[in-house]
Amino acid sequence: MTNQFTRQDLIQLAKLSDRAEKYNEMITYMLLASKFNQDFSDEERKLFTFAIKKSTQPRRTACTFISNIQDKKDKEDEQFQKCLQAFKQKIARELIQLCDDILEAVIHSLNNKILTVESKVYYLKIKGDCYRILAEQDFGNTHASDNAFETYSLGYDIAQQKLCPLNSIRLSLTNNFCVFYYEIMRDPTKACLTGQKLINLALDHAELNGCESCNNFTATKSALFPLVDNIKYWTFIQQENYFVEEL
Repeated sequence: MTNQFTRQDLIQLAKLSDRAEKYNEMITYMLLASKFNQDFSDEERKLFTFAIKKSTQPRRTACTFISNIQDKKDKEDEQFQKCLQAFKQKIARELIQLCDDILEAVIHSLNNKILTVESKVYYLKIKGDCYRILAEQDFGNTHASDNAFETYSLGYDIAQQKLCPLNSIRLSLTNNFCVFYYEIMRDPTKACLTGQKLINLALDHAELNGCESCNNFTATKSALFPLVDNIKYWTFIQQENYFVEEL
């Protein structure tokens, strides 16, 4: 298909797919566009991120939903359990293939030697997200969790050294890294410490340099608020658990 369309054609088709809510087609077009060895613009990165979310989230939700039904239903009803398992495996195969396709595209993009630091951190975030999705669903990929940790860690270290604390991509990667700590590693303390550290740095930077010091304050707010909300919620849960133990 890449021979049939230019890169710009594919981007436009992805936008049309978004408007038509055809997200499987949208991610396909964005993956094809990524093969042109040209870095995504800010707008194109948003399209790619949105396409990934819209194509993976329903399948992630479905797998979790079916697992919950399996736990609640009578284990002695073997026939129904087999039907549930077969349906879950079908969706799981779709999700695994989708993550593999995204990983292939992202790894290809990371080999582009003219990438900006911001783009490199962005692609590392997407790569870490894919491994986290595979790890959370427990598809038998024993290396997914390790790969997610290594990828997030690399992106986090680069962002810490090279990007402003108010940079939206740095904030987004850190938020997803914290989600990984909380949901996959079951380490709420590390999640809260990692997130709060960047929040403090971002607030200090804004106080010293003003919000105008970041290139896109709207993008910064959109990335900062989810991180702040997560840290508040996780801290609250930790405090609640502490009081229960004390009682």
